[in-house]
Amino acid sequence: SSPSALPRILQRSSRMSCRAAGDGDPLEPGQILVAPPDRHLVVEDSHVCLSVGPRENGHRPAIDALFRSAAMERDGRVIGVVLSGSLDDGSKGLAAIAHAGGTTMVLTKEGVAQHGMPENAAAYDRPIDALGSAKTIAREIVRRLEHR
Repeated sequence: SSPSALPRILQRSSRMSCRAAGDGDPLEPGQILVAPPDRHLVVEDSHVCLSVGPRENGHRPAIDALFRSAAMERDGRVIGVVLSGSLDDGSKGLAAIAHAGGTTMVLTKEGVAQHGMPENAAAYDRPIDALGSAKTIAREIVRRLEHR
């Protein structure tokens, strides 16, 4: 129920605007929207919607909910990245992105505090487009965005 520190943490490391998402916020280039505590963030009609739907993989917010909705809404024009976390949230969402023709990336466990999510995402039954260090993932994202 307390505010998340994640937007401030990400803002310190990014040139893009970073803030907590609000229900109905439009998706706009150059911004990072973070799900607020206890709300799933999903994409509908080029906007974000916040939901108190059931927990997924023991979590709310769950990245699977975001990845699935983005894959459906953006028709494969999605890059899904799993960086850190526990259990297997993100695995099914990355599969949805891959199935829709999007790009999937997973950080390797070196230097990751919680590596359950990346390990499970990498082991899930579908190909990963990029697997590597934070620098490798960042370079690959930039490369793919420049060639769109």
